[in-house]
Amino acid sequence: MNLLFISHDATLTGAPTLLLNLIRLIKADKSYSVKIILKNGSGSLINDFKNEAELLVWKKPGTQNILQRIRRRLNASLQYKNRNQKKIQRWIDESDFVVSNTITNGDFLQAFNFSKVKLVLSYIHELEIATQFFTNKQDVKAVTSVSDHFFVPSRAVALHLMNNLNIPEERVSHLNYYIPLAESAGSSPVNNARTFIVGLIGTLDWRKGADILTVIVKSFFTKYPDADLLFVWKGADKNGIEYERIISELRKLHLFDKVRFDPPSPEVNDFYQSINVLLLISKEDPYPLVVLEAANNFKACICFKDAGGAPEFVKEDAGEVVPYLNIEDLTNRIFTYYNDRNTGIEKGKVAYSRYLALHFNKELILSQFEDGLRKTSI
Repeated sequence: MNLLFISHDATLTGAPTLLLNLIRLIKADKSYSVKIILKNGSGSLINDFKNEAELLVWKKPGTQNILQRIRRRLNASLQYKNRNQKKIQRWIDESDFVVSNTITNGDFLQAFNFSKVKLVLSYIHELEIATQFFTNKQDVKAVTSVSDHFFVPSRAVALHLMNNLNIPEERVSHLNYYIPLAESAGSSPVNNARTFIVGLIGTLDWRKGADILTVIVKSFFTKYPDADLLFVWKGADKNGIEYERIISELRKLHLFDKVRFDPPSPEVNDFYQSINVLLLISKEDPYPLVVLEAANNFKACICFKDAGGAPEFVKEDAGEVVPYLNIEDLTNRIFTYYNDRNTGIEKGKVAYSRYLALHFNKELILSQFEDGLRKTSI
């Protein structure tokens, strides 16, 4: 069986990382032959994709000025582009199933003919605001019309497809994320350091809740000024304006020493093992990879209700689900974990067990993938 995977890019972010994990899992089944197309040839994971399967890039990052772009159209690169287009179409025609990763590939799906493919499946990781921000109505329409079926990681994403994009429920199937076991997670790691670490991870943007970080820090230390607690945000771009805004606010609040920002890096296990609890203050997150990575390292999570799929994993026993943007409640929940570290340890164990059952279970995830193919074949 020939599978063709389409990734929107190869950046060190959730969707490409999760697709790589899925491809590696599927490749272990010798009945599948795998090829990969990158819609955009950018990102630090491109060599990881190349190591997994034969790969083509549809578009390379456009950094040329107008004159350079005109010259490109007049020279041999245009011939290369035409050859590349033909090769991509040949790969599509030779595929039994095409799996398009994310809702942002509408431009690619419009550019090629999929009539010879048995089924086109889109694996959707976006909710409403991300759909509006990262793509447009025309390309979304292409995704919904070309795709025969949809995989989703959470009920929150399924509801978005059904309620906002009018996708019938029978065209949507659940496909768990596959998260390989962290090499260092062999036993329950406990942070016994005196300072209590509240970990946050991700980009400093609105969807990740970066704009309310200073409000949360102020609320906590106003109520608990003597707490020996530090907020650590992993993945911060210190060259961005959002970082400068947050730093400016922390200085005005005299809380600059209560928050530490660490840059992004491929290695995150040291971060997770250094924290006592993961704080997810995202306003919209379909089913956050970071919650599963934290659970992989025995860490509980505090998150907001109605902000995406995280509560579906956390529930009441693997962390805390706080009413949406209820900062006072959030502050009190953080203090509960600070005041009784055993709470985080016990709920972290539950999170780890749930991660093993749902996201390290190779047989379950392969079964979900194959069930999706069978459903759409009827």
